[in-house]
Amino acid sequence: MKSHELKLLLLFEREPALRASIRELSRRGGLNYRSAYESAGHFIAEGVLREERHGQVRVCSLSDEEGAIAAMTEVSLARWLLLHGKGPLASGRQGHPDAPRLARLAGDLALASPIFCGVLVWDAD
Repeated sequence: MKSHELKLLLLFEREPALRASIRELSRRGGLNYRSAYESAGHFIAEGVLREERHGQVRVCSLSDEEGAIAAMTEVSLARWLLLHGKGPLASGRQGHPDAPRLARLAGDLALASPIFCGVLVWDAD
């Protein structure tokens, strides 16, 4: 695991509500907690550009399959993840084998957890 992934995962681990959400969504999606937890690190480290403001890690853009960049709000991010099974979860040109399922889980998490949205997503304005 890369050091920046570890730092982001440690950030997640400090959020009890997010931990509980990941546990519940991983259970419902048939993934073990470790897989869901690690996929969150890959999602952030490989799928987004990040910047630090006021001590928060914030998403500023996502790359889709065609390489286009789009700024996302928490609602549009969740919708995008639900509609596109890969993209943010892809590693280079080779997508994660569980990308469609992980993307659905990530979309559910974004809808279910205000902490997820508040920490990871920001409006382009």
